[in-house]
Amino acid sequence: MKDCVTAAVIGLGRIGRTHAEILVSRVGSVRVKYAADAFLNEEMKKWAKELGIKGVTDDPEICLQDPEVDAVYICTSTDTHSEYITRAAKAGKHIFSEKPLDSDLVRLSGALREAEKAGVKFQTGFMRRFDRNHSKAKALIQSGKVGRGQMIRLSCRDTVQSPYEYLKVSGGIFFDMMIHDFDMVRFLTDSEAEEIYAAGGVFTDERLNDIPDVDTAAAFVRMKNGMLAVIDNGRQCWYGHDQRSEIFCTEGTVQVMNEHEDTVVVKKGDGIYAPKPPDFFIERYYEAYVAENQSFVDSILFDRPAAVTAADGVEPIRMAKAAQLSLEQNRPVKLSEITEYRIV
Repeated sequence: MKDCVTAAVIGLGRIGRTHAEILVSRVGSVRVKYAADAFLNEEMKKWAKELGIKGVTDDPEICLQDPEVDAVYICTSTDTHSEYITRAAKAGKHIFSEKPLDSDLVRLSGALREAEKAGVKFQTGFMRRFDRNHSKAKALIQSGKVGRGQMIRLSCRDTVQSPYEYLKVSGGIFFDMMIHDFDMVRFLTDSEAEEIYAAGGVFTDERLNDIPDVDTAAAFVRMKNGMLAVIDNGRQCWYGHDQRSEIFCTEGTVQVMNEHEDTVVVKKGDGIYAPKPPDFFIERYYEAYVAENQSFVDSILFDRPAAVTAADGVEPIRMAKAAQLSLEQNRPVKLSEITEYRIV
């Protein structure tokens, strides 16, 4: 058994840096040898030096060809994930890939088959599964203490819209944002989606019409086990990162509420004031990021299956495609219509 995993992080944007910083400071039995980005700049070099990462490069292939590297973190733009998954698999590296794995299921199918053929560990970056609150909610539902699940409601609203340049290549709100909620629906219901009806609109940034994309969206999902799911997403929210879950069951309701900066509430004659939620999803789910990274490292060290599989990465993409088709055609779309590729 290995006593330490040597890792490389490819893609040094916000999420890549988050993973690297957590690996360096919070995760045991791992060493980050490389930080790579095809668009490497001086600011990235300075960040890596301050973090103590000596291998800084604009050529990810150096990471992939180094025999010391056991695992790679793919944190590049969505449209490059399949390429890096394929290259990493052919190099025999264990793979952690951020979501969504790709918006092109045909291209992704080839990449995941390479990973399967290589026999490497593969984990999809759905960090909400590792959040202590959602883990407890799932355990309560599975215990039967609140009866049979009937309906799940998920809300997610970002404080600030992502940069327009990112949104142009992100695949749209169902892929870059609601994909987390699609994963949570599967996670909390232990079922697969059967049909989706989605709607959306542009309210805060008219440029999204040119992509085209929307900044506000809702989806109604019918699951194979009979449960219903209602999801709403917004790209901009003036009071913080608003992310809540509610599971309505035959004998009770399970709620996961927002985290807050503190729990102090001020009550005065002119109103009641409470602290707002964190500004960013990384703050909200920081400990979940720590847990998912430790889980991936442990899967390599102890030779056990990754906690979030390739199939867990593929099915939310199929749901996102169904939602996008529903939005475009203004009709319910059955998941059986999304036939390009599926694993489960």
